[in-house]
Amino acid sequence: MATFAIQFHALTDELATFVADWIREFGVYATALDFPPFRARSIEPTTLREEFERETMGSVMITENAPRLALSQSQLLDDNYPALMVDIGRLGDRGLKESCLSTMLATPRWKAISNDLKKRTRAGAWAINSFNGATSFNRNHRYTPGAKAISEAGKSILALGGHTSYRLGKEPLQ
Repeated sequence: MATFAIQFHALTDELATFVADWIREFGVYATALDFPPFRARSIEPTTLREEFERETMGSVMITENAPRLALSQSQLLDDNYPALMVDIGRLGDRGLKESCLSTMLATPRWKAISNDLKKRTRAGAWAINSFNGATSFNRNHRYTPGAKAISEAGKSILALGGHTSYRLGKEPLQ
């Protein structure tokens, strides 16, 4: 069984554009997952920008068929397997958090969407450990033009967890 997870940085308006385009181009369905409390609700391409601005929306579940809504996240994912998930990294006081596109079963449609994401983003970032300053180049980490712009404006680019930040681009660290 093939799976994938693509970690990347993007602004919420860019994410909303991606998902809206995928709905139109690939004929998929989007479901907003709010926390707390857990709530799942279908969303339309015309309202995606407003939906992505909601701080409680942590993820979007994309399905090939109309989603079966549920009262818990585990039941929702079980009922809609194999879903494609978009975890939303937001710009906050500390910086821009990482987003992730992932699935537990890479269907042809999900592979096409991941290829589309790769076409819309650039690859390469320097990971920097905030405790000891150690650095490592990650050639697979992806980012959008908006993420690169806010990085160049001095905002921190944060990993999903831990104590790592990124400097986007392939240029060597000084």
